[in-house]
Amino acid sequence: MAKATHTHVREADVVFLDPESEGALRSAVGAASMFSQKATQRLLDLPDAALGRLMKNGLSQISGLVVQVQFGRSRAAVDIKAFEARAEQSRKELVESRDILSSDQFINALGLTRQALSKAVLAKRMFTINVGTKVFYPAFYTWPDIDRKKVEEITKLLGDLPGWTKWQFFTTAKGSLDKATPLEALKRGKFEEVKKAAAAFAER
Repeated sequence: MAKATHTHVREADVVFLDPESEGALRSAVGAASMFSQKATQRLLDLPDAALGRLMKNGLSQISGLVVQVQFGRSRAAVDIKAFEARAEQSRKELVESRDILSSDQFINALGLTRQALSKAVLAKRMFTINVGTKVFYPAFYTWPDIDRKKVEEITKLLGDLPGWTKWQFFTTAKGSLDKATPLEALKRGKFEEVKKAAAAFAER
């Protein structure tokens, strides 16, 4: 008795796939069948070898794109880690140069009590910045050539922004201040200009 076979399929052509690969193939066939019957028939009319090459070419292109996306994501993750490492190193250098001070250093420099310092931070007149798990304070509050009360007023205008974002405001040159940093502008007596810059910065 002759062995029953599927139409147009020889026994030698039968390929067994693992469940995941078979699912992928079924999805591809399902996607192709969503187009018009005419388009589907044109694909069926192609020689098996030609249709197979087209399918393989398409899969190769998609596979290459997936690899590129994955590589891009990996490179982005590396870039982020490198940026964080550079930022952490820069912050450690600020500690070493005493541009930022520990709470003990800060209190001693200003002659404040811890209670007075806590009140100033809660009132948003001063702010803290973190390096790792340690808390520091900007040394510019202690500078003798800048009115501390004015620095505190500017700080309060910055509201709930993160500490390092406030640090960025004070230490970054701005076009509205003739390319000076807010700290430099305060030294030059441009208090009102710095207030306007702080209000604009906080609203971004």
